[in-house]
Amino acid sequence: MDQSSETISHLFTSNIPPRRFEVTSIQDKIDQLNKAIDDLQIQLQKLEQERQACQGVLSPLRRMPLEILGEIFSFALSHENVEESSRGENLIMLCLVSRKWRDAALEAYWLWGDLEVSPHLPWTPRLFEKIKFWLSRSKGSQKSLKLYAPDHGDPCTTSDECPVSNPDGPLAALLADGPILWKLFLYCPGEQCFRNLGTTMERMRKGTLTPWDSLRLLELEFGEWSYWPGSFDPDEETDDANDTFNHLPPAVTSFDLRLPDLDGPRDRPTACLRIPEPYIHRFTTLRLELNWEATAALKVLEECVDLETLVFDFRRDCFECKEIPYTNRLRRDGILLPKLRTLRLEHASVCDDFLRFFRTPSLFELDLSFEPMMDTFDEGQADEAPAEFGSDLVSFIQRSQCALRRFRIHYLSFQVNYDKSMLDTILSCLPTLTHLTLDTVTFNGEDFWLLEQTRPDPLPKLEVFELLNIPYFAPFFDPSYIAGFIDARYPDKQSSKDSLRKFVLTYRKPVEPHEHPVHELEIDLSAPRLRRCHGMEVSLGFS
Repeated sequence: MDQSSETISHLFTSNIPPRRFEVTSIQDKIDQLNKAIDDLQIQLQKLEQERQACQGVLSPLRRMPLEILGEIFSFALSHENVEESSRGENLIMLCLVSRKWRDAALEAYWLWGDLEVSPHLPWTPRLFEKIKFWLSRSKGSQKSLKLYAPDHGDPCTTSDECPVSNPDGPLAALLADGPILWKLFLYCPGEQCFRNLGTTMERMRKGTLTPWDSLRLLELEFGEWSYWPGSFDPDEETDDANDTFNHLPPAVTSFDLRLPDLDGPRDRPTACLRIPEPYIHRFTTLRLELNWEATAALKVLEECVDLETLVFDFRRDCFECKEIPYTNRLRRDGILLPKLRTLRLEHASVCDDFLRFFRTPSLFELDLSFEPMMDTFDEGQADEAPAEFGSDLVSFIQRSQCALRRFRIHYLSFQVNYDKSMLDTILSCLPTLTHLTLDTVTFNGEDFWLLEQTRPDPLPKLEVFELLNIPYFAPFFDPSYIAGFIDARYPDKQSSKDSLRKFVLTYRKPVEPHEHPVHELEIDLSAPRLRRCHGMEVSLGFS
């Protein structure tokens, strides 16, 4: 103890107030201690940093195999929140983090098999050399390319002036001598561009397998499209057939066609649409996006005898067909799609009679979405199901005589009086159903109570039951009806062999704390008991 400490030591063992000179000594002592503490803290901080650096050297992350890092990158880049158009840019950013991350990204060769080229980039030979180099990193994995052809003024008349079909252009060279492609998306300003491209590729065939020959999935979007100059009747001979698809890639089995939006009068023209044999007989997957008069589209579908998956995007316009003998016959007899397993309707209108045209005896999955297009989206304003919706759907199922396993309804409202038992009517004709999803469907739940009360064994094979995005603004939704439906499937509270193994319910938005529906459902559904006694997966929350 130094002299100053000895001078004031008696103050630490008594209540005697310090004198003036002692106060000065005490303050000096405090300053000395503060300085010593600051010095020690600086030294401690340096030691902690040194320790952290040593721990970093021993970190498992540093020793993580490149294969694991590659799998992590793959998961991150494929996440639903990562836009498809930005995945290539994000992959480059990962490569710039460190040499090891770059090596891991290159080792995960499948990450380089999918490329979307910005529509703002001009088509130059240098750009397409970069495309080839990028895809070459994917080695033997499946390769997918997405391209947007630049607009070039007037519709094409010859291949030489078109960036899409010019035989000396970079696209033709890529499709003739580039890496083998599995999938190609191509935006064309007009149909003549693709027509000329098909002719160009036919002339450039060398007898060996080319990227064009290897394509399995082809997606086409057009900025302009022609229509039939007069009334179109498939039963009549016509000389103005559209030959856009006379030279499709020979191995394509999945075809996606997106025609331009038709903004005009309700008297819509018929799109010039024909796909010749043998191409149309090879299709197992077909997606059509159009809001034109659809007689020609029905003629195409009538030829798709081997189709297994059909997706139709209506762009929220009614499915409209002319009243001619051909369509009247189809309404009466239906188009037989004997191998169709999956049918999806996107952006459909509730007034459509699309299903009346088909018979699908092998149908496994039916997905009906009535969600508006993004530019007309109004959250919470789902269309009301019309009075004939239930009967039309039941008629389609019975006419097809199919054993439907998966069924989804998206963005529809059952609120008005005649809808009280509509879901009950629909579900009662689906005894083979294993997966049921009602997504953003507004209803009160009474249909499931009626189903349980009026049917001896409702949905006996149901395994997965999902109620997704229940609107928080729909106070008439009563979860007790759903609870009663599920609970009735387990009459024995301790054990049961019911097929239901998974139940999911999500609300679109949180509600007030005192109206918290998840807590109510946990109680009403006896969720812990279902999980414990029956092994059911029960998930309740917010979307």
